[in-house]
Amino acid sequence: MKTAITLRLDTHVLEAARQEAARDSRTLTNFIEVVLKQRLRRSIEDNGYVPGKPGISEPAARSTTQ
Repeated sequence: MKTAITLRLDTHVLEAARQEAARDSRTLTNFIEVVLKQRLRRSIEDNGYVPGKPGISEPAARSTTQ
């Protein structure tokens, strides 16, 4: 299910996102969703979890001593 949200962006960030979306022949909404999904996928690969997702535990804290 899709949920509508309100998002505030710096004017320059918005314009850059619009340009990138146009380059990829995407809508701005689709571009933002694709970029966000890519970042979340990297979070899973790098950390083994998605912050805030139920059922996926947060990795153990990294030790500061070695």
